[in-house]
Amino acid sequence: MKTEYHAQVIRDDKWWLISVDGINGLSQARRLSEAEQNAKELISAATGQSLDEIDVAIEVERVGSVKVARRIAALTEKRAKAAELETAASNATRALAADLASAGVPLRDIGTLLGVSFQRAHQLINA
Repeated sequence: MKTEYHAQVIRDDKWWLISVDGINGLSQARRLSEAEQNAKELISAATGQSLDEIDVAIEVERVGSVKVARRIAALTEKRAKAAELETAASNATRALAADLASAGVPLRDIGTLLGVSFQRAHQLINA
C-alpha cells in the first residue's frame, strides 16, 4: 500500500524548490516535470520507504505574483464544463441528423444543415 504525501513547489529563480509536508528538508528540480520524482527521492531518504511505496501530490500554489493553484482549479472546472457541453452538442447533433434522415432529408442536405460533410452526416446517422 502506498503512502500519500503532499508537496508544495515554488519557483526560485531558475529552480523549482520542493518541500513535503511532514518531511524535514528540501529538494529542487530544474524542470517542474522532475518535481514528483525528486519529492519521492526526498521522502525515501527521510523515511527509508522505497520509491514504489510513495505517492506524491504536487501543488504549485503560486509563481511570483501569479496564483497558479487557484487558476488551475478554475481551468479544470471550465474544461469539465466544456467536455459536458461537447457531449451534449454531439448527442443533439446525432439526434437531429437521425430525425432529418427519418424525415427523408438527403445526406448532403443534412450535412449542409449541420455544417458537416455528407460523409460525417452519414456517420452521425449510423452512430
